[in-house]
Amino acid sequence: MTKTATAIPGDWSDLIVLCANTAWNENPICSRPLALPLSRVAPILYVDPPVSHATAMKNPALKESLDGPRLRLVAPNIVRLTPVVLPGKDRPVVTHATEFLLRRAISRAVKALGGDVLATIAIAPNRYPFGVANEKLRVFWAQDDFTAEPELVGISAAVLERGVTRLADAADLIVAVSPTLVDHWAERGHDAILMPNGCDAADFAGAPSLPRPADITLEAPFAVSAGRLSPRIDLGLLEAVVDRGVRLLLVGPEDYSPEDRSRLDALVARPGVQWVGIKPYVEVPAYLGAAAVGLVPYADTGFNRASFPLKTPEYLAAGLPVVATDLPSLRWMNAPDTVLATEPAAFAEAVVRTIAAPVDPGGVERRQAFAAEHSWDARARQLARLLGLPTAAITPA
Repeated sequence: MTKTATAIPGDWSDLIVLCANTAWNENPICSRPLALPLSRVAPILYVDPPVSHATAMKNPALKESLDGPRLRLVAPNIVRLTPVVLPGKDRPVVTHATEFLLRRAISRAVKALGGDVLATIAIAPNRYPFGVANEKLRVFWAQDDFTAEPELVGISAAVLERGVTRLADAADLIVAVSPTLVDHWAERGHDAILMPNGCDAADFAGAPSLPRPADITLEAPFAVSAGRLSPRIDLGLLEAVVDRGVRLLLVGPEDYSPEDRSRLDALVARPGVQWVGIKPYVEVPAYLGAAAVGLVPYADTGFNRASFPLKTPEYLAAGLPVVATDLPSLRWMNAPDTVLATEPAAFAEAVVRTIAAPVDPGGVERRQAFAAEHSWDARARQLARLLGLPTAAITPA
C-alpha cells in the first residue's frame, strides 16, 4: 500500500466522506464540530483541504498535518485524510491537477478502509469530490455565497460560479446555513434545506467562571469582538463603539492588505482598545467570559447577508449578550438578549445600553439554554435524519 492508503482496522460500512473546510488540527470551523457528534452514528472519512508541501512549510498547523501517514485514525470512528497536491493549487494551470490528486486520494483511502460510502459531503466551491467513492448520496453543504465576493477567496467569479453550479446540479441534497442561501438556491431551481451553523455549547458553558486571562489589560467592563479581522468586518462599527467611550477587546488574526491594515492599526492604537491576537480555540472561552458583551460587526454585504456568523451562538453559549449587524440569519435565529443594528450610531448605542443594563440574574442561564438548542449535536442530529441514520446516540447538548 502507498503512504496514503494505509489499512486501518474497523467497520467502515456506510462511511461518510466529509470534504472539510479546515484541516483537522486547525481551529475548528464547522466541519470538525459536526464530524464529532455525527461519528456516533456513522464512520467518517474527514478529508482535509488539499495542501502542498510548499504551503505547509509556511504554516505550523499544516506542516504538522503532513507528518506521519496521510490516512490515520484521529478519533473514535473518524479517519483523517490529508491530500497532498502541487503548489499553486488554485491557479488556472494547476487546478485540474489538484482535483485529480484529490479524487485519487479519496478513492485510495476508501479502498484502504474497505467500506461502502453512504454519502459524500462537499463544501469547497472549486472542488468536485462526487462520484469517486460510489456514494449513495451526494450532499452539497452550502456555507457561503462565494460568488457574491470572489475576492475574499482569491478565485475568479467564473470559476466559483461553475463550481457551485456543478455541485448543486449533481447533489441529491443541498443543505444551506442561512435563509438567504436557501432562497438563493430556490431561485436557481434547487430545493435546499436550512441547516444553520452550530456552536460547541458545552465548550463555552464554563466561560463565566473561568479566570480572566493574564494578558488582558483593559479595565472591566469591556466589549469583545472575537474572530478573524478581515474586509468582512465593518471597522466603522467598532470605531463608533470606541467613540462612545466603550473599551474594546479584539481577539483573533487579521487578514487585511497592507493598505487596509492602516485603519485597523489606527483603531488598535486608540486608548481603551486592546488586540491580543489569535488564541488557541480552547482558550477563547476565557476571553469571552471576561467581557460584558459580544460584538458581531459584519459589513452589510451580499456575502455576509448569506452567511451565518459562528460567533453569535458562541457568545450566547459563553453567557454574553450580543450586539450584531442586522443579518437575515440572525433575524431568523431570534436569539434572546441580542440586538441587531447596522448603522454605526445605532450599533454603538446598543453596545452602550447593553453594558449599562442592570445585571439580570437569569440572563446567563437563558442565553446558554438557547445556545444549547443550536449546538453542533443538534445540527448532527438534523443531518443524520436527512441521511436516514438513527439519531439516538447523538445525545442533546
